[in-house]
Amino acid sequence: MANFRKRGELQWQARIRRKGYPDQVKTFNTRAEAEEWARAIEHQID
Repeated sequence: MANFRKRGELQWQARIRRKGYPDQVKTFNTRAEAEEWARAIEHQID
């Protein structure tokens, strides 16, 4: 499951945590970009 956090006024951070996998974190300019990346990573894990 991905979590999204607003960092400052201009950035969003996406964090993916899955049991048995290392945490993955990346920062984006928009929430939409963060959600797209998170979906792609979760799809790869599945």
